[in-house]
Amino acid sequence: MTSFPTATTIHAIVGLQNAPAKTRVKAAWYAVDVGKAAPCNKLVDSAELGDQSGSPFIDFTLDPPHLVGTYRVEIYLNGNLGQVAPFSVK
Repeated sequence: MTSFPTATTIHAIVGLQNAPAKTRVKAAWYAVDVGKAAPCNKLVDSAELGDQSGSPFIDFTLDPPHLVGTYRVEIYLNGNLGQVAPFSVK
């Protein structure tokens, strides 16, 4: 599992190949377990970008500060879950 410091901007870079016109890409960031600071699996942030057919890479970011704990980012393509990446903050 990848780990980041609490004061670091975290990037989720999505690579696209041959994406058709009007492809939508979304990143949903979740705090899986940050102790008593928030409920488990709490949505922290999300962003969706439309018409990414001409973009080979998309950079989604989660800005600091972050609570110490475990997280995940879910990447969606046209509303369908494509990838889940767990990470931790220490």
